Amino acid sequence: MGNLSLAARDLEKAVEIDPKLGMALSNLGYIYNLQGDFQRSVATLNKAISADPRSAFAYTNRGLSYYRLNKANESLSDFNRAIELDPKFARAYNNRASIYVDRENFDAAKRDIDRALELDPNDPYSYNTRGNVYMSLKQWNLAIADYTKALGIHPKLIMCYQSRAIAYEELGDKTKAAADRRKFIDMGGTPQ
Repeated sequence: MGNLSLAARDLEKAVEIDPKLGMALSNLGYIYNLQGDFQRSVATLNKAISADPRSAFAYTNRGLSYYRLNKANESLSDFNRAIELDPKFARAYNNRASIYVDRENFDAAKRDIDRALELDPNDPYSYNTRGNVYMSLKQWNLAIADYTKALGIHPKLIMCYQSRAIAYEELGDKTKAAADRRKFIDMGGTPQ
């Protein structure tokens, strides 16, 4: 991801010069999200949306920050708006699916994930989310297949190792479960 602090500093300077730079504000809000400063992210993305009310990117990023702040209704509203603005924005479908998984609306989650993967078949995060849907439905083999696909695209997506380990364990494959747990820990994950 590079140096987020340097990127944030550069974007802050750009916004200082022109506070109406919608894309700079959107990127800055996203960086604040990645840094875990979700309140600041929302505030910055509110400005981005004021500067460019048709930015699906800004709505999606604000939806992510709302999600991290446990504001699911606001998050869902932003993902819906992003999809209205750009029906081909795969990330918005993937993110909305996460809300549906939390609400145990697995049919809606599956529809959104399938749409996200139709739009971007190489997005490891969508495979991870669909794996989570299959985990919730106790469809262990399908979950394993999606986590494996995600890891084939992005081998450092460590949450897939942890989730796949659980699926292997549910199937009784303790050897593969242990290998994935070990990989997860070796990559810096904290066991639950």
